[in-house]
Amino acid sequence: MEWPSLKLSAIVRGKSPNRGTAILNNRIVEVGGEIEGVILIKVDEDGVKLKNGSEVRTLKIGGTL
Repeated sequence: MEWPSLKLSAIVRGKSPNRGTAILNNRIVEVGGEIEGVILIKVDEDGVKLKNGSEVRTLKIGGTL
């Protein structure tokens, strides 16, 4: 599956791993939210986990897919 280009600018962690918000491509995305067909599934201390189809990737703050 092809991944879109995504840049992670910032994160805000919630009280649990199932909560939190990320700024991806200058858009605010909450856990469970979608951007360009990719779902934000978790916010960690230094990045996020993203799911595209059955594939999961980790993106660190300042990083680009």
